[in-house]
Amino acid sequence: MAYEIPGFLFTLPASSELATDVALDPTAARRFRFMAVDSSGEVDWATAGTHDSASLANVGVMQNSPSVEADPVTLMFSGISKVEAGTGGVTRGQRVVAVDSTTSAGRAVDVTAGGDDQVALGIALQTVTVGGIFACLLIPGGDRDATS
Repeated sequence: MAYEIPGFLFTLPASSELATDVALDPTAARRFRFMAVDSSGEVDWATAGTHDSASLANVGVMQNSPSVEADPVTLMFSGISKVEAGTGGVTRGQRVVAVDSTTSAGRAVDVTAGGDDQVALGIALQTVTVGGIFACLLIPGGDRDATS
C-alpha cells in the first residue's frame, strides 16, 4: 500500500486545460501525477522532459483535484508522495520520469536504459503495474542525465 511523508507543500492556480481534463472525468484518479508550471504561472500536466528540451518546469506532484480554472492546485515538491504509474508500471529502487501523452500525462515510468538525457523526478519505493499508486521519494528539481 502506498504511503506519504509530506515535505514541502505549496499551491499554484490550475490552468484551463488541467481544470477541463479533471472536470471531464472527475472519477479518474487525476491526483498523484507529476505537474509543471507554465509561463503564466499556472499548473498543467508534466511532460517527459530532457535537460535540453523546452518542456515545462516540473514542480511536484498534485495532491488534490481542481476542476475550475485558477482553482488552487496543492503540490508536493519534496518528501515521499503517492504517484500514479504509467504504462509498464514502475520498479522499486528505480528512478522515474513523467510520461508525456494525452491519456497518461504526468504518470510515472521507470527511466529507460541508456536514458542519459532524461530528467528523473523521483525514486520508486514500491513496485506497481500501470495505474497503480506507489510511494515515490521526490527529487526536487529532478536528477538530470538519469540512467537506469
